[in-house]
Amino acid sequence: MQVTREGEVLSPLQVDIRAKGHPVREEIGRMVGSYQLVVTVEEDLSTIDTLSHIPGLVAFIATIRRGSPDGVIISQGRGSVVINRLNRMIERAVSACFNASVSDAVKTMKSLNGLLDPRFAEVPLGAERGPEGATDRQKRYLRELIQTHIADQRERDRLCMEMEVFTKQEASAAIQSFVS
Repeated sequence: MQVTREGEVLSPLQVDIRAKGHPVREEIGRMVGSYQLVVTVEEDLSTIDTLSHIPGLVAFIATIRRGSPDGVIISQGRGSVVINRLNRMIERAVSACFNASVSDAVKTMKSLNGLLDPRFAEVPLGAERGPEGATDRQKRYLRELIQTHIADQRERDRLCMEMEVFTKQEASAAIQSFVS
């Protein structure tokens, strides 16, 4: 059911997105699928050392990698808690700290979905993306084109993330798509 206020005009993109051929369908199709992720949680000793003046500090760092324990790191999250007389329930406090680190890593990962793009899933981990990656000059120019031609900040961020793994040929094709 579509509810509109008097005088409000809906954008063509706001109509039923379930309709076949709607631009949102393509984006949804690109995102759905299975992702092979590995989450590693460790005690965050560097934070504990840095904040050694705080007694009772517990800290975790959660690392999310693509594919395997040796895969590309796509996100990290941190959680910490101070054990003191106010939170004597040690199990609950440490569990909350652990959960905070994993939650933080997942929240960070949401903004990096270009690294999870299924188009890159068939590339074996550790393998090169192509014969040669895009040059720094290509990446700089492509960033300028994205900033100039794409109004939506989220879309610009997504495209800039995707561009980081382009081959020279892919970068060239992307540049041509903006220039022509």
